[in-house]
Amino acid sequence: MKITYRTQMIMMLIAILGISGYATAQSAEMKFNANEITVQEGDTFHVKVLFNTNEMPVSVFDIHLQYETEYLQVIGLESLDEGFFSYHVVPNFDNSLGKVDMAAFQIGKQTPSGNFEVVQITFLALAPTGLTKVYHPMDVFPKSLLAYGGTDILENADDLKVTITESGTVGIDDINKVEGMDLSVWPNPSSDVAFVSFRLQEAKQVVLSVFDLNGKLIKELFNGNAATETEYKFEVEVSELASGSYQCVLRTGETLFTKAIVVAH
Repeated sequence: MKITYRTQMIMMLIAILGISGYATAQSAEMKFNANEITVQEGDTFHVKVLFNTNEMPVSVFDIHLQYETEYLQVIGLESLDEGFFSYHVVPNFDNSLGKVDMAAFQIGKQTPSGNFEVVQITFLALAPTGLTKVYHPMDVFPKSLLAYGGTDILENADDLKVTITESGTVGIDDINKVEGMDLSVWPNPSSDVAFVSFRLQEAKQVVLSVFDLNGKLIKELFNGNAATETEYKFEVEVSELASGSYQCVLRTGETLFTKAIVVAH
């Protein structure tokens, strides 16, 4: 059963206050299936939020996560707790504010104790950074909680640490040859049209193509001789492509230079 946020607040009060005679010290945890993740710019990756209740029952949960929109974007949410709770607030995210919210309640029946998965979040890595976090802001309202019998039993809510590296550059020949290339993609991410340009310090035969992450050719942009110190610019229509990461590959002989094209609708 899906419910609105207004109904959520009413149901939360019932779930927290309406079950009498039970109280416990804080003992439960919210955590991710991994504490640290390293991905490349343009990659999509999945993380799961798990509850460790330490064998304590839970009648209500509320999850509020924040992330830095300069580096991360949510492109999908999948609720994994449908069998545990009767009433659900539809999981939602806001990439302009960098937040994820969801909640669920169970009245009149005890949920399973122990460890269980709650939601899977799919992120898109937008830009390189040594460290960015997905975290529970615990000093504001509303905040993440696990409750039963009028008591918030959430003792700890772990952060997810994400390192984003630059998209790869691969040279089958001498890797230093890449220094003679300039490959640019903008705006990145893009929702309608992306532009790709390249410039070479030496005249060469080149092929410029766009591939999906499975290696399927999306479009060949250029195949021919490129002149010295001349900018070649191309328009790539991305409005019909699914949100995610694609690779723009510039090939000269046995040297490849790649840049991620991020599509975000």
